Amino acid sequence: MKLNSRLNLLAVILLGGAVTATFLIHRAEESERAVLVESAESALRLNTQHWLDLADDGMSKFVEDYSWWDEMVAFIAEPDPSWAEENFDGALELWEISGLWLVDPSAQLVYQLTSRTPGGIEFPLSREELWETCRATPFPHFYKPTPHGLLELRGAPIQPGDDDERSSPARGWMLVGRMWDEPFLGSLVPPGDEVRLRIIAATEAAAKEEDPDTLRSRIALPDEQGEIVAYLDIQQDQHHILQWQDSGIDETILMLGFAFGSVIVLLIWLGTWVVRPVRSIDRALRQGSAEPIGNLAASSGEFGEIARLIADSFDQAAQLRSETEQRRETEAALRESEETLRQTLRESARLGLNLHDSTIQTLYASGMNLVAVENRSPDLPAKDRDAIKEVRKNLQATIDELRWFIGQTETSIAANSVSESINAMLAFLRNTSQVQINTEIDEIPNDLLSPAKSIHLLQILREAVTNALRHAQADVITVTVQVRSHLLRLRVEDDGVGLPEHTPEAVSRGLLNIHQRAQIAAADLKIDSRPGGGTRIDLDFHTR
Repeated sequence: MKLNSRLNLLAVILLGGAVTATFLIHRAEESERAVLVESAESALRLNTQHWLDLADDGMSKFVEDYSWWDEMVAFIAEPDPSWAEENFDGALELWEISGLWLVDPSAQLVYQLTSRTPGGIEFPLSREELWETCRATPFPHFYKPTPHGLLELRGAPIQPGDDDERSSPARGWMLVGRMWDEPFLGSLVPPGDEVRLRIIAATEAAAKEEDPDTLRSRIALPDEQGEIVAYLDIQQDQHHILQWQDSGIDETILMLGFAFGSVIVLLIWLGTWVVRPVRSIDRALRQGSAEPIGNLAASSGEFGEIARLIADSFDQAAQLRSETEQRRETEAALRESEETLRQTLRESARLGLNLHDSTIQTLYASGMNLVAVENRSPDLPAKDRDAIKEVRKNLQATIDELRWFIGQTETSIAANSVSESINAMLAFLRNTSQVQINTEIDEIPNDLLSPAKSIHLLQILREAVTNALRHAQADVITVTVQVRSHLLRLRVEDDGVGLPEHTPEAVSRGLLNIHQRAQIAAADLKIDSRPGGGTRIDLDFHTR
């Protein structure tokens, strides 16, 4: 994708992000407004309930005190109008009560007093309804619709004053009522509060008015059976929330304008300080030349530093190409040298086989003929017998020297495989001795070791096995070759007499050869031996 296309895409993404962020902020503001409205409505409902509780405190106190009184018990038993007039006539106005009703234990009305004239307030319950209500709830509190409006009723059982728990049977019931009219509703709201209260019948509650400028809440008002008969509708202007919403809209518009302006400024800045330098760098990289970034490399700043690094990289690339060509030529010469070495080693191995199959057999046959001559001539003078023995000794020495030379040539990689060369050498050594040689040899990849390390490996293995055959007096020799990641481990172990304190010269010379070859091949050597406990030689070759 072109850089311009990427920048255009970046602008679209930024604008889209700004619009999305603004939309999400607006949604969050709407959600916050809804939370504020809900919180305000809840606070409005709680405040109104608090006002109702305060207004109801006097009526509930009046009912509780007057119903829990020995004289009231006596009055229910023997009603005395003069006593009632003396104690109740001034109570309605004092306690802001619209009506008072006293009934006996059979729910028969004994006394009533109301503030409504003419006719007063008719008690809204039948005798049976009152009986059921008082039996179901000892302290009833409910609402009933009347021709004069909604009547709030609160009652209590009439009991003696010494009944602290109020657990004795009711001697009757006292009920007081308060009319929820306009004066009463107006008295609930503190002065200066912009709260409007009104009573809505339950049948009209479904048609709820929708006014976005008004907070609205309702308190249900149940009858004696718990059925909702009316609602106290609470309304309050929410101009403070509307002002907050208007300010939120202004902030949203301002944020959108700021986002668009920021994107435009960012694009201009990117075009001047990013796009032009990047284009110069792109042309230089395409052409493989520092010419397009000549002016940029002379400037300060990050892009100037990048341009100078690119120019230096062009110079280093040229040097690298030259060094790579020289290294390629050196590797070709090295491969040719290794192939020449392998050819030489194969010729040396072929020579050793020829000596083994021809020369040694001839010398051995000559020695056997001398033995036959000596056996056929029992009267041979002692001087001649000594001469024959000296010739046989010389022949045997010559055979040993040839076998040593063949052993040296057998260490070459005759079959182009280190594993096959090891097996061939061990097979040859088995034929020259009665000692049992056990092997456990992993397949060694041809490229695991260099030719030089391979030769050192074979020479060390030959020296270690030959020393064990000649000097260890062993019955079994075990040769193990294990290939691990970046490591080849050789182990030669015998069950012989071990290395004595005073090592014979021949053994010392062999061990010295092993140490020297291990040092040249950069291999880790460890020799472990105990008198009478055999000898173990471990050698770790680090692969190239």
